[in-house]
Amino acid sequence: MVSLPQGFQNSRKLYKSFRVDPTRYRPSSEALWRRVKKGEYLPEINPFVDLTNFLSLKFQIPYGLYDVDKLNGNIELIKGCEGMWYEGIRKDKVSLHGKIVLSDESGPFGNPSSDSLRASASDNSENILLIIFFYPGEEKSKFILDSTANIYKKYFKISEISSYLV
Repeated sequence: MVSLPQGFQNSRKLYKSFRVDPTRYRPSSEALWRRVKKGEYLPEINPFVDLTNFLSLKFQIPYGLYDVDKLNGNIELIKGCEGMWYEGIRKDKVSLHGKIVLSDESGPFGNPSSDSLRASASDNSENILLIIFFYPGEEKSKFILDSTANIYKKYFKISEISSYLV
């Protein structure tokens, strides 16, 4: 049995608050950590994704990274219903039934376990949406949010950055 660092517990609490089993559907940060712990390398995707994966491991919290130009209208956080799915990145269908889901007017596009191919960020992405999936009341959320913004500003030429805690 693998002993998890304490930081992953808040992500597990977030999953449990949605009645999602975090041992069956792992938060992306935990899945990344388990790969590294087993000695598996993380593939280089593109600078945005690579830095986001690093931050997810550093802060032990799931991040979602999306190309804003591939999204439509308002974004909401919902609980996935039966029959809801999307094509995942390097995966076939990702079932979203009962899971935490980000959705826009075109449908679901992300969750803290696995993002969709439709909204994925690429080397050509110019407008990025980065979502950090905090458990409500996470005491380090402001620190993590500010640190993430500062690290992105340091490594990327960013004309505008906005950050919000909701």
